[in-house]
Amino acid sequence: MTEEFINTAFIAGIIAFYSFFVLAVYIYTSFAFMSIAKKARHKNPWMVWVPFIGKPLVTSQIAKMNPWPILLLILPAIALAALPFSILFSVILFIVAIPFVITFAVFYIIWQWKTFEAVGHPGWFVLFIFINLVYLVFLGIVAWSDRDVTGTKKRKR
Repeated sequence: MTEEFINTAFIAGIIAFYSFFVLAVYIYTSFAFMSIAKKARHKNPWMVWVPFIGKPLVTSQIAKMNPWPILLLILPAIALAALPFSILFSVILFIVAIPFVITFAVFYIIWQWKTFEAVGHPGWFVLFIFINLVYLVFLGIVAWSDRDVTGTKKRKR
């Protein structure tokens, strides 16, 4: 085997592993947010399965806040779509889009905070979003437990 073949196989393996991991996290978070939406009595919990906008849309509705900040994702999406055509144009758009993404992230954290509180859990759990694996654990606690972490309040059905 040539060195080039080995390098290509190694890179393909890394991409396959990363793709599997991203898909697994997507499926886990979709099930978790669907459970949270059912707890909050959202009329369409299946919407969390819509890629990119499903979870933000549902959490904004549960939080009873305006979902318009989702439109802030349009500029980064255009930059990503333009990448195959013009790298320079995409880089410029990504640089311009940074404030849009940061603003959307702030709204998304607020929406999740209020969503967690709506189902009887502390809103500060969402702050673990910056520590991904810990956040996934807390997301599971919010989604599938009948009590808050302290065990002081039983969720009403």
